[in-house]
Amino acid sequence: MPDLIEAITDDHEALATLLDRVEGLGRSGPSPEHREALDEHLAETRRHSTAERSVALPAMVPRRGGGPERAAAGDDFHDAVEDVVSRLETSSSDDPGHFATVTELLELLREHLGTADDELVPALREALADDERETLGETYAEVRENALA
Repeated sequence: MPDLIEAITDDHEALATLLDRVEGLGRSGPSPEHREALDEHLAETRRHSTAERSVALPAMVPRRGGGPERAAAGDDFHDAVEDVVSRLETSSSDDPGHFATVTELLELLREHLGTADDELVPALREALADDERETLGETYAEVRENALA
């Protein structure tokens, strides 16, 4: 089983691949293939966001300082992503503004992937012992798996 850092990194790689697929399929306009890829991406984004918010952020904040302010910033970001995900889950590809909302999500997630890989992952690597990363990796995987249950 991957440790916490490996689990987050694996998620980020999978999300980036799905981002590219959704974006590529969206260039040709509404299609069943685009909707299918978008729905898959939305589910994976929700799983990742839930696990990261529940496991990774709480593990980092007490060790890196910032306390409630840092936790609130992470929560604000995840709130914004989940708001856009919720809007897309209930919209049709034919709705006006649908693709603008898809673009909004893609931009938010690209920003997140860069920030998390540049800040969160190194902070976790520095702050957590190997055994903590292993234990938190198991917890992350459990939370992620059950996020949509």
